[in-house]
Amino acid sequence: FDELCPSYCLEQLYIRGYFGWQLPKWMTSKASVRLDRLTSLKLDGLPCCTKLPDGLCQLSCLKLLQIRRAPAIERIGHEFLQIQQHNGDCHPSRAAVAFPILETLEFTVVLEWEEWVWEEHIQAMPLLHELTL
Repeated sequence: FDELCPSYCLEQLYIRGYFGWQLPKWMTSKASVRLDRLTSLKLDGLPCCTKLPDGLCQLSCLKLLQIRRAPAIERIGHEFLQIQQHNGDCHPSRAAVAFPILETLEFTVVLEWEEWVWEEHIQAMPLLHELTL
């Protein structure tokens, strides 16, 4: 799964039933530029995954993020909202904002989740209208 190289034109991605302890490397901040047109990301059934990939917040076109049935995730760290500038932003004026056009964020059946580290100076999710926990 690490060797998969999705098209940069990909707009929707649904990963279901992934048994790795971390999501593939191509989903990390260093590689997330490849997914800069992604508008919808659904991660469902991640029984062994202990960490979300850093850099998801850099997916500047992402409107929907669903994380379901990820019982091993205990903590969402600052890397979840870590911002690194890159080209190809849908909204260049919002480049310094984490998840600049995210409208829906859903975390369901994340049973062991205990902590979400959020640094106060981070600007994030200005267009969020639906949060499900």
